[in-house]
Amino acid sequence: MSAMNMAFSSNPFYESTQLRFKLLAPQQVMLEIFNADGNKVRTEVSGILPVGSHALSWSGLDDKGRELGAGQYFARLRIGQKNEVHRLIMLR
Repeated sequence: MSAMNMAFSSNPFYESTQLRFKLLAPQQVMLEIFNADGNKVRTEVSGILPVGSHALSWSGLDDKGRELGAGQYFARLRIGQKNEVHRLIMLR
């Protein structure tokens, strides 16, 4: 069982944004960031997380550590078999 109500601390954001969510049981969690073209640019977390509240940050970097440009991105949070997608606007 998991709570899929994720919330971002700031959107639009400049330097970073933080995703908050709560797990009611240990779960496989994956947070991926996609650009407006649908290409995955970052996997922020992929693994089993424990019960409780979690806060994951994304600082606008891709998987190679390069700064991405301003624009629209999408964050997909997978908890177990459930998915939730949110639009992010990064300003630079």
